[in-house]
Amino acid sequence: MRLITLRLAVTLALALLAVGEAQAQFKAAVQGVVTDPTGAVIPNATITLKSIETGREQQTVTNETGFYRLSGLAPGSYTISAEAAGFKRQVIERVNVGAEELRGVNFTLEPGQVTETVTVSAEAARRSGRHDHDHRSTTFAAGRARSLRADPLGSRHFRSRRAHRNGRCG
Repeated sequence: MRLITLRLAVTLALALLAVGEAQAQFKAAVQGVVTDPTGAVIPNATITLKSIETGREQQTVTNETGFYRLSGLAPGSYTISAEAAGFKRQVIERVNVGAEELRGVNFTLEPGQVTETVTVSAEAARRSGRHDHDHRSTTFAAGRARSLRADPLGSRHFRSRRAHRNGRCG
């Protein structure tokens, strides 16, 4: 009887270890920046990510630069929402995340009541340029972001701009 109990305990321990290993293998993530229509970052916005397949939810809050990141995600399709006091809630549906993919999803929250919701499908957002196509996100302080918008190439010479368009620097 002890031998059976010991075998059962060892088998259960190995099974739990295997489940832990499988969970640790999920390396996909979603990250982005939450801004208002003027480009000002919105700190303390609540980001909620929900798996369409499993219904599992994760939540986080943007930092002082409006940046958020949700990691350890299984590959699949997700609904992501952002909300903050004084702004309408925005929902992006059907955001597909691949294995070990870092997906950039930025939000622009419209002023209004939290009870109002703006829903965007991931496909429509991708066509309108609301998603970061190369799945990378860079965070700047608000002042730096405004100066980048005003002069995105930093007053470089026009020949330098042509080189950048062709994928070269200089």
